Amino acid sequence: MIAAYLREQHRYTLAELTDLLGADRARVESALQRLAAFKLVKLATISDNQGNLADLADNEPITSEDFSNLKRYYVFTFVGLIVVGQFVLKCYPKYFRDESSLSLKMSQIMRVLERYKAREQAIQAFDGGEVEKSQNLLALMVFLTRDFLENGIYSSRQVSLETNGPGEIHWDRTINENFALLKNARPYYVELKTARRTEDEQDFFRKLHASTLTKLTKELRDADLLALLDMPELELSADPVDFLGETTYLLSRIEGELNVQFDSRKLTVLKALHAYLSNLTVIGDEHQLSAIGTNSFNLVWESVCSEVFGNQRDVPLSTLPLPAPLGDRFDPNSSILKLVDRPVWADTDEAGEFAWQAEQTLVPDLVSLDTSLGRNQLVILDAKYYRINLSRESKLSGYPGIGDVTKQYLYQLALRDFAISHDIQEMRNCFLFPSDGTEVEKIGHVSLNMLRELALENIQLRLLPASVVYDLYLQDKHLDLSWLEL
Repeated sequence: MIAAYLREQHRYTLAELTDLLGADRARVESALQRLAAFKLVKLATISDNQGNLADLADNEPITSEDFSNLKRYYVFTFVGLIVVGQFVLKCYPKYFRDESSLSLKMSQIMRVLERYKAREQAIQAFDGGEVEKSQNLLALMVFLTRDFLENGIYSSRQVSLETNGPGEIHWDRTINENFALLKNARPYYVELKTARRTEDEQDFFRKLHASTLTKLTKELRDADLLALLDMPELELSADPVDFLGETTYLLSRIEGELNVQFDSRKLTVLKALHAYLSNLTVIGDEHQLSAIGTNSFNLVWESVCSEVFGNQRDVPLSTLPLPAPLGDRFDPNSSILKLVDRPVWADTDEAGEFAWQAEQTLVPDLVSLDTSLGRNQLVILDAKYYRINLSRESKLSGYPGIGDVTKQYLYQLALRDFAISHDIQEMRNCFLFPSDGTEVEKIGHVSLNMLRELALENIQLRLLPASVVYDLYLQDKHLDLSWLEL
């Protein structure tokens, strides 16, 4: 297996990738073609003025000639793990600047992706239902291992009856099969039938589960992925999977068990085993492509910030710590989000004017009322997954567009009346960017001169130490807004 770290959205030449992977050009081209088919890689033309990655359309035609054209850049649009043929590609987020300790950083990223997937179901991975075999071998292996670490081995219990044993009393058998002594019209049983429940160590599916887990964690070890996924190698069985039978036989047994099993966890494990054995190739097979991660890490960053900073956008207004009582103009069961106006479409005809209110409106990422420093601030935050550069020595790059800026101003305008009505002295607006640092960095602000007459606050810019924010997210902890120093 050949492993390499690759930066998301970095433009690689074919020569760079060939050198980085230490493989011949034909194998690298073949892998790139497969990755492009799954939209994990895009192509960009080498030119003096490349423009942003967003300018590379999803429907741009990709042909074999493109891959042999030396005037092409190859751009990975994915964060996570990809195994394609003999290559293990560890794609890290674009904002990483310090490339030391990449293994530790990527291990944290994978934990964040797993937690996000568990909540949002938006990561390419096995979810217990139908599986795309070509992309989910790796995800199946991770799912089966994680499930075992949380719930243990597949088990089938045997129940045997004993006389005066330590188990639960089986009253029906005790009453029907034993004589009772009567005293004061009450029956007393000298012998009790008790039920002993023991694990069936020879259960077929227990053995299959153990052999499969032993096999797949060895494969993950050989691919140098166990440490990155923070999982141990499992030694649960000395018997290989094929010791229990050929694949068709194993699948037939699993299908039979699925028809009679009702335990939800066991059903999920059986489905995962069936999917894994149906696609029984090893990690590293030339025809295999597996991936765990996302093409939309911006959504992960938004979700992380929303949880860590305690988003109050959707909570009832009556639960907010308002400095003044909630006025009659505002529904206590409504939310901050519902304070944002929706477009009204009107039709005028002979019958007069009729208006419709649209369902959709602008949706801020995160709104919270901050009272941590003895002052009342309504804080409007927008998590932006950009690698912004405001250095005086280079060209401005990696910044949100005019649409993002104007929307942030409109959020402030939409909520200003609510803030004034409830004695909220300050409103603050801020973009949150991830960084590879260890401290919050104040890097400036963005403004629109045309909106100065509306007395709206400039949008402040903060670089957040992503690793610190991720740690809090993984521990389900919150962070005071005062940390941002707005």
